[in-house]
Amino acid sequence: MKKIKKKTVIGAVCLLAPLAAGIYLVIILRKKSLFSFSTKYVCPDKQMVGEIFKVGIPAMVFQLLTSVRMGVANIMVPRMTLSDRKHRILRKMRKVIEN
Repeated sequence: MKKIKKKTVIGAVCLLAPLAAGIYLVIILRKKSLFSFSTKYVCPDKQMVGEIFKVGIPAMVFQLLTSVRMGVANIMVPRMTLSDRKHRILRKMRKVIEN
């Protein structure tokens, strides 16, 4: 029996979970499910919208900062060649040995 790699299973789950959720959402919206969704009974008031934004805006800012950080890292890493990293590590090792 072949051994299945963890990355393959995780990749399959990451691909199939949103797909399954999307299919189920279509089923709900077509009203062919036990659950139904209608905007008829949704009446957001000022307090509810405030609570949503109280959670949503910090989450959005955090996601934005994470994306910016990853973008900066993707720009910086290729510029640092392997030899540059080796020299930095060697300098640090020399300082540790000398002290």
